[in-house]
Amino acid sequence: MLKQSIRALLALALCVGLPSRAAAEPATWALTLAWSPQYCKSQGNPEEPQCENSSLFAPSGLIPQQVDADACNQNKPLSDTQVDRLMSVTQNARQARETWRRVGGCAGLPFEEFATQFDYASRRVAIPEAYADVGKRVVVPAAEIRQQFIDANPGLSNEGIALHCKGGELVDAAFCLTAKMKFTDCGKQTVDDCGARKIQLRAPGR
Repeated sequence: MLKQSIRALLALALCVGLPSRAAAEPATWALTLAWSPQYCKSQGNPEEPQCENSSLFAPSGLIPQQVDADACNQNKPLSDTQVDRLMSVTQNARQARETWRRVGGCAGLPFEEFATQFDYASRRVAIPEAYADVGKRVVVPAAEIRQQFIDANPGLSNEGIALHCKGGELVDAAFCLTAKMKFTDCGKQTVDDCGARKIQLRAPGR
């Protein structure tokens, strides 16, 4: 009986001493979808698939929330195989490298699992029909863009989407997700700086 009690106590001590994998993972993520025409015009490589294919909203990052930003930078470069793996999501080698560099140290996941999460998150957000094909420059209130995404994505609220603008143009849209990839409200780290004004969505090749 005494031996059984000792074994039970040792097993409990080992369990307590081991960090929970779930505890190491971020509680929430922010998936960013870049407005490709703006990205490709301002800083993109025209040979990237994202720009060659005239993709409109394209996944550009999956950022862990509620973590120490100083712990996130990952200096170890990706292999060509790993870049290809992320490019299947981002369509952009530069963004693939930058995403892992920014989050590799604090994502709480091995590379392949992070890539799988990124892939799953990118499929979680439905693009409104209004942005499936845009042939000319569009100027629209930011509130309308938010509402269109909300209408296309059950469970998404106005507090779960954040738009990022620069010079009056839409740069990207961020969507906040739980560890299980369900929509949730964004925290203070995810800033919406487009406000309520009208913003421009650049057309491909313009």
